[in-house]
Amino acid sequence: MKEQGHGHIPDDCWELIFEKVRQDDERDLDSISLVSKRFLSISNRVKHSLKVNDETLSFLSKFFQRFRHIETIVVDTYACKDIDGLVDLITLSGLLNLQAIKFSWCSTIHRRYGFKALVALDKKMKNNLKVLDCSGLVCTQDNDLVLIADLFPRLEELKIRAETNVTARITGEGVDALASKLKDLKEFVFTGMSVDTGRANTRILALTDTGISDLAEHLSNLIFIDVQGVLSCLVSPFTPSRKVALHLKYLRWRWTVPGPKKKEVDTFSPDFLPKNYRMRHLDVTGVRWLTDMTLMNFGQVCPNLQFLGVSHCMPLTNFGIGEVLRICPAITQLSIDSVKVSDVFGRYFVNHSIVNLKTLRARSTQINDKGMAMLGNRCQNLQYLDIGCCNKVTDKGVMEVVRNCARLRDILLGGCERVSTNILLQMVLSRPALRNIEPPCFNLVISVNR
Repeated sequence: MKEQGHGHIPDDCWELIFEKVRQDDERDLDSISLVSKRFLSISNRVKHSLKVNDETLSFLSKFFQRFRHIETIVVDTYACKDIDGLVDLITLSGLLNLQAIKFSWCSTIHRRYGFKALVALDKKMKNNLKVLDCSGLVCTQDNDLVLIADLFPRLEELKIRAETNVTARITGEGVDALASKLKDLKEFVFTGMSVDTGRANTRILALTDTGISDLAEHLSNLIFIDVQGVLSCLVSPFTPSRKVALHLKYLRWRWTVPGPKKKEVDTFSPDFLPKNYRMRHLDVTGVRWLTDMTLMNFGQVCPNLQFLGVSHCMPLTNFGIGEVLRICPAITQLSIDSVKVSDVFGRYFVNHSIVNLKTLRARSTQINDKGMAMLGNRCQNLQYLDIGCCNKVTDKGVMEVVRNCARLRDILLGGCERVSTNILLQMVLSRPALRNIEPPCFNLVISVNR
């Protein structure tokens, strides 16, 4: 190995160091590249992502020559009206390691060009591509799913999106075509709306129960599903297929409400589904049809949950959330923002039982001093607590948690009207390990930061 300056450290050692820097924050490589020509050359080799925006667009071909190991390209520009030209540049670049293309936003002369332009990609790039994010190309249709499946047979992650202000239609047929061809697909994210205004060119059909079944029927490797929007046919995400219940690890079913023609919601029964011991992450934030019974059914099917997000699920009560915590003792992160609950750790637990909760987000809930006392007694491993805007909590309740939770590091009290700023010194003295306290007065945070 050839040894040069900078402490006579070989290039391959510097490359390992820069690789660690890149993993922490790739933007730091920009500063490192200014130190010397040698550092510039090494940092060029470890840079793996490139963002195409209005400022970098005209220098794109030079960037491709400089950075030969790019794995991810993110397109985020209003100026890129010629998607074909952009894709041609990517093809001509000869980037052999390209694995991900993400259209976070891209303005085109015709919103359909984005998908058609992908055909021009080099065959090797198509075969190597594992991640495709088309959420910035909003006009998604059935034939786009077929095209994606044909072009990129080794995709592992796919994100698509549909909006109400364009003509777009995704049905079970499109999802079936996608699922039957992409055998390696592990993550599928769909964001959209389902609206029927009576006008032929303004109908958008979001992912339905049939679409979920099609995905599960063909994709034994699928571990992540993310669905948002108004669904024309709203069902529990576990209803359509036993395979979904068996293999998923992460499920986000956020802000879904019935479409204008959907009045009934299927809450499913756990008696007809096998246990999913793999499921770790369930986020049903904003699902307004979620009841205590449905939530408990989720818990019965997925007993090894570690993350549960039910913020803004208004029908839930202390009983439903408490029961899930009892059924799923491995839960360490719980989000219940804006849910009208006061004490989810009370009488629903066996005396002296300890909950493994480490993170609790409970802003704008009805939690009071009694609930805080139960929280301190039951959740002694708690590390992060956000009870901002909980107006029934007083100094007494806060100190119950601070005294009993020895591992508490962060506590957010912003907007708690009945908590005084005089308590801050007492909190620090009682729990010196506290590293972050958001005082009840927001203005005080600003003065402290200054």
